[in-house]
Formats: sequence, structure tokens, C-alpha cells
Amino acid sequence: MPSGRTLQLVSNESFTYALGGLNYVCTLFHQLSPQSIFPGIKQRIAYDQAKARKRKFAKDSLLRILDPEALIKQVAGPLKSHFRQPGKKILPALLLVSGLRVSDVYFGAVVEPVPGEPDKALITSRLKPGLRVKGEEKKAVVPLLCPFTEFKRHLDFFRAEFKNVDSSEKATGSRGKSNKQWCSEAIGNLCSNFTRPHHMRAIYAKIAYSKFGKDEHEATFVQRVLMHDTDKAAQAYSHVMIVQE
Repeated sequence: MPSGRTLQLVSNESFTYALGGLNYVCTLFHQLSPQSIFPGIKQRIAYDQAKARKRKFAKDSLLRILDPEALIKQVAGPLKSHFRQPGKKILPALLLVSGLRVSDVYFGAVVEPVPGEPDKALITSRLKPGLRVKGEEKKAVVPLLCPFTEFKRHLDFFRAEFKNVDSSEKATGSRGKSNKQWCSEAIGNLCSNFTRPHHMRAIYAKIAYSKFGKDEHEATFVQRVLMHDTDKAAQAYSHVMIVQE
């Protein structure tokens, strides 16, 4: 044995006591919570969330739509063509009529017909908020704001044109500026306070609910068609107002 080092033998009883102490420390650590480490953190988070919610639902933040049918006609009109249309016209249309995320349109979602339902699509997606791929797939039968054949035709055209966009980083990162410009140009002045492509999901949810979901609670409908885990997440899309004349 090297000089200066000794080997200390311990009894089984002492060893058990030492392990018990370690277990006690682990138990204490397991019982710690952010609230115990940072007193008042829950109250602070709740306060910040309330402020954010207040800003979101302020009059100057609401997405206000005066004429939903005119908006659908203007944005989704290019889908009626039997021929390939420019991507700048098709991306906003696909987002509006389906409520899909940008990444799902570019590459993420599997879209299939629903037998006997010409205006619905069976959507399979593995994308979640944050645009990270997660293990389990999500499926939903989604009502479309156009016939399925029109939606699928131009989805295939669009993906063939942008087949190199095969990740969320490409779809929302390098193409982010173009996506925003295309959607803003397509919406024009038909929706106030529209600032980003993700607003298309909120607009879709509100219009789809007014057309197809009046027999169920709005949050439940939005949770289902946008494939959220809870209706609390779906409530984040309730900042759209269809203005009644």
C-alpha cells in the first residue's frame, strides 16, 4: 500500500448508519421546492403572467376580424387553382385553412383524407410547442376552411418547392422573415394587430369554432383541433375577436 495512505475498516452497523444519513439528505433535497428556495417565486410568476395576460387582451393587442368570409376568400383564394401557385401565396393559405404550425406545413405533419368528410383532414403530428420533436404522435380530425382536395394539392406543391426545409430551425429560423412577410401581405388590413405567422392558428381556431364547434365549449374545441394537451394551453388562442356589425 502506498506510503501515507491507510485503509479504515468499518463495521456493518457503521456503514448502515452512513447510508441512512445519505438517504436522509436525498430525502430532504427531494422535498425542496422553488418556493422554499426562493420565497415568493410563485406569487411573482403569477403576477408576471397576469401582466402578460392583461397586455395580450388589451384593445390594442386583440386580433380583430371584421369580415371572416372576406378574409378566407382573400387569403385562401389561391388554393382553388389547379396549378402550382407562388409559395408566398400558398403558405398563408395553408396556415389559415388548417391551423397547422409553420413547421407542420413545411414538413412535420402527415395529412390524410377522412372518408365521407370532404372538408376534414386527419392530421398526424409529432411537433409540440417549442417545435421540438417528441416521442408520441398526436392525431386529430381537423375541420378545414376549404375542401381537402384543394388543401392537399397545394400542400404537396409547396413541399416539393421547399423540400430542403426539413427541420424546425429551417422552417421558422432561416425562413422566419419570409414567412412573416408573406402572411402579413396576405392578411392585409382584414385583421388588425396581425404581426406573425403563428397568429394564423388563433384566427383559424376562432373562425373554425364559429363554423363547426358551437355544440361544445370553445376551449375544448380549440384543444382538439390544435392538438394541445390541455384546454389551458388552448385558451392562449382566445385573443381573436370577430367584430359583429
